[in-house]
Amino acid sequence: MKIVYNIDDIHSKGGTQRVTLRKINYLVETYGYDVHIIVNNFYGQSPSFRLNESVKIHHLNYSNLIFGKVIFLLSLIRGIFSFGFNFKKIIDEINPDIIITTNNNPEEILLPFICRNYKTIQEFHYSMAIQKYNLYNVGYFKKIYSYCINIVYKWSFSNYNYFVALTKKDLSEWNLKNGIVISNPIEIPAFKFNNYQKKQAIAVGRFVFQKGFDLLLKIWKTTIHKHHDWKLLICGPGNKIPYMKMAEQMHIKNIEFLDERDNIEDLFYDSSIFLFTSRFEGFGLVLAEAMSIGMAAISFDCPCGPSDMIENNRNGFLIPHENVIDFSDKLNELMSDVGLREKFGHEAYKTIQTFSEEKIMNQWNDLFLSLCN
Repeated sequence: MKIVYNIDDIHSKGGTQRVTLRKINYLVETYGYDVHIIVNNFYGQSPSFRLNESVKIHHLNYSNLIFGKVIFLLSLIRGIFSFGFNFKKIIDEINPDIIITTNNNPEEILLPFICRNYKTIQEFHYSMAIQKYNLYNVGYFKKIYSYCINIVYKWSFSNYNYFVALTKKDLSEWNLKNGIVISNPIEIPAFKFNNYQKKQAIAVGRFVFQKGFDLLLKIWKTTIHKHHDWKLLICGPGNKIPYMKMAEQMHIKNIEFLDERDNIEDLFYDSSIFLFTSRFEGFGLVLAEAMSIGMAAISFDCPCGPSDMIENNRNGFLIPHENVIDFSDKLNELMSDVGLREKFGHEAYKTIQTFSEEKIMNQWNDLFLSLCN
C-alpha cells in the first residue's frame, strides 16, 4: 500500500512531528507500506526524529509560495491556489492509495477536492478549543476571521473520507459524520518506576500562554510553603525569561527552569509527580508519556486529552479547568502521601496501555484496509 503524509515540517521538535514520524516508521517497518512525505516548509534541515531511510520526502516549499505582504486576503487566496496546484502535481506523480494531512492551514481547505480521485484523511492534531479560544481572546478582526475559518474548516473536513480526532471530546465538538477517534500512540517501556519517595515535581512544555505555566507558578507558591523540601522543574523550549521574572516577583523558591532536552525521560525518572496545567491541548502527549512510565499525575481537565487518560482519584487527579485552588489542594495531598503517589503511578501505567503503539497502529491499519477494499 502506498501512503502519502502531508506535514508542515519535519525539522521541528514538536509533538506532531514526533508522533507522525514514529507512526510512519511503524507502517514501513511493521506493515511494509510504501510511505511518502510531502513537506510544506523545508529549510534544508534533517528530520528532528528518526525516519526510516526508505521513506521518500517531497518538498513543497509551501511558505515561499503563499506569504504575501500586501493584502492578507489576496495572499490567502493566492496561497490556496498555489498550494493546490503544486500539491496536486506531486500527488499525481506519486499516485498513492491514501493521502493523510496532519495540517489545518487555511490554504489547504481545498485538499479533499483537488484530490477527489484519491482516498483522503484529515488527522487533526489540534482541538476545537483552540479555535474557540480565538473567538473570545483576540482582536476584532481575528475574531471575525476565526469565526469564518471555523465554518470553512468544518465544511472542508466533512469532505474527507475520514476526519480523525485524537480525543472523544474533540470529536464531539466537531460533530462530523465522517469522524472517528484514533489517539496518539505511546511507546510504553517496561515498568521500572520506583522513585515515589523523590520530593520533586516536573512540568514539561513550551513556554507559551497555552501551557499555563503562569497558573503553575501560582499553584506552586500556594503549596511550597507547606513543603519546603520539594523542588519544581519546568522544562521546555521557548522564552523562559517572563516566567523566571514572575517567579522572582512572587518570591517563589525551590524552582528551576530548564531548556528543552532529548532525554526528558531521565528527568521523569528523577521526579515523582507530573503537573499538567495547559489551558487547551490537542491530546496532551507529554502527559501520556509521563503516565506511561508510572508517574503520579495531576492535570487540569482542559480541552482536550486529559479526561481521556485520567479518571479522577483512581489513576491521578483531574482538576476543574483552571481551578488553581483545587489544584493546589490536591497537589498538597499528593506531596504529603507517598502511598497515594505510588497507587496513582501504578494505575496510570495500566490505563495508558490503551494507547500502546501496537494497539493504535492496528487501528490505523484497519482504517487503511477498509478504505482500500
